[in-house]
Amino acid sequence: MWTFSPPNPSTGYPTPVPPALSLTRPIGGELFLKGSVEPITWNTSGSVGNSVRIELRQGEDTWPIAEFAANTGTFAWTVPSDLPNGSDYSIEVVSLTVPPVSDG
Repeated sequence: MWTFSPPNPSTGYPTPVPPALSLTRPIGGELFLKGSVEPITWNTSGSVGNSVRIELRQGEDTWPIAEFAANTGTFAWTVPSDLPNGSDYSIEVVSLTVPPVSDG
């Protein structure tokens, strides 16, 4: 899916805006306490669809945070109390459109 910007003055045709996702929080270095509620935020451009999947990653391991979250740009995540301690976690937001668009 693509959205289009206003017409380009030199061509008269709209310029397509490619779909993209960009994670804005967390971006690294944050400290999350088990059981706390932490915001996950992202920006989109183009048409990335109405739903996203949010995943927690550590090395080759992946855990779902939300399988079908609304693509609103924010999600309140309750950090699991049984999550192993670590400083090498990352979060990925993936559009559920075809083809999928990801911040990763």
